[in-house]
Amino acid sequence: MESRALWNRRLIVVAGKGGVGRTTVALALALALARRGKRTLLVEINVPDRVGALFGRPPIGASIVDLAPNLQAVNIEPHAARKEYGLLVLRYEFIYNRVFENSLVRGFLNAFPGLDDLNILGKIWFHEGERDKAGRPRFDAIVVDAPPTGNASYLFRLPHVMVDAIRVGPLVEKAKEMRALVTDPRKTALVLVALPEEMPVNEAIDFSRLNDAKIHIPAGYGVVNAYTDSPLSEREQEDFRRLRSHATDVPGLAALVAAHDAKHFRHRIERGHVDKFVRELSMPHLKVARRFGGEMGRREIDAISAEIEQQVNEKPLA
Repeated sequence: MESRALWNRRLIVVAGKGGVGRTTVALALALALARRGKRTLLVEINVPDRVGALFGRPPIGASIVDLAPNLQAVNIEPHAARKEYGLLVLRYEFIYNRVFENSLVRGFLNAFPGLDDLNILGKIWFHEGERDKAGRPRFDAIVVDAPPTGNASYLFRLPHVMVDAIRVGPLVEKAKEMRALVTDPRKTALVLVALPEEMPVNEAIDFSRLNDAKIHIPAGYGVVNAYTDSPLSEREQEDFRRLRSHATDVPGLAALVAAHDAKHFRHRIERGHVDKFVRELSMPHLKVARRFGGEMGRREIDAISAEIEQQVNEKPLA
């Protein structure tokens, strides 16, 4: 159904183990949305920024910045989010400074479990609800580069925990609204990223199971990042097997055969992990080809974005 397509979700949560390429996939999705005319916000969460440099910008901080047509970005830092939320409630910076910047109050707030995470989630919720002067949403889509799976599971479980634990009061009302956004299948989708390796695949599967049981972010896609396709077809493999007996007779052929064998061996190992990833996750899967040859630049990100966009269009969500 077109209304349920990923491109029409307002909040896309990109999760996965640290080091699997979450930021790359989140940025690729944000670029694809922007190309489709969606006013898109890429949200990083309290990380050393690497995105700004790809667009010739300084590191992204707590203020929203322009990256490209229809694409903006922000890096949510807990203290800045707390101040923004405090000013939103108290209206005046003088009152905020007297209350929240008081050393005793600040010490109490720093010891309050989950408060920073609530501020982070609250800022995402705030941006999703922002409206312009004409009453239209400021952003058509928000792509969240979530923390590694352990921290992400805590962050997105927090509204559920607060609703169950506190029951009444202004905090719980906000938590209910955040929970409603995160679990709404018309607005939100989860994208889980893994490398074709044992630990990232297992962490993605564990997060998916936890999400199904306790968090309930609607399923989007599983993404296998840096996947090595089989270097040759079955017929070409047979040709290579025949060439091996002549490898020492032709200059350079032995090195070519060795390079092929190494790549083919890697592909076979990766394919086993990918099969498990696809089998255990109840969501369609996408593959991003492994890039060779140095740092990831804007050209590579654009290519990955187009690669993901094509696969999303070929595999629409149910």
